[in-house]
Amino acid sequence: DALYRLRSAVLPLDGVLLLGLGGESYGIDYFLPDGRLDEASLRDLRLSLAYGLLPGVRLDAALTRRSWSDPAGLLPESGGGWGGLRGGVAVALPSPTPSLAWALHGGLTVPLGAEADGAAEAAAAPEVGASLTARLWRQSRYPELRLHLNAGWRGNPDGGRSGGAAARLPWPPLYPAA
Repeated sequence: DALYRLRSAVLPLDGVLLLGLGGESYGIDYFLPDGRLDEASLRDLRLSLAYGLLPGVRLDAALTRRSWSDPAGLLPESGGGWGGLRGGVAVALPSPTPSLAWALHGGLTVPLGAEADGAAEAAAAPEVGASLTARLWRQSRYPELRLHLNAGWRGNPDGGRSGGAAARLPWPPLYPAA
């Protein structure tokens, strides 16, 4: 779940629009109140875009659709909904070498889904951070390799859990505490 949150410090050129479609499918184990172990199957589908507004400035957005199945657990057997809409901006910082890129970023995730369904948080969550990207093999016949390092803070207005039965579960369909 964290990989799509990894931010590149290499920003698109001004006027360039990047579209992305991604997703994850994974399972988690958790304990029921009676002590039995249960497993839930989780899926996220994400549509994202990034736009180079000005040289060194990127606007980005991502919309997530969450679904799960949990035949024996606390949640309905299956469910899903809109997880949230994330919007943000990144600003590039001067770098001493073309092989390194630095950027500061900030954003806000606004819940779109039903809190009681466990698909979204109860309130908007701000975030700020910094990214460092090392660009390897830039002048090669191989595709450029990029290594990313991110650090940041994400507000967690409701403790990372929604209401209803899902409030008792520390599980990934809800935004994790940062």
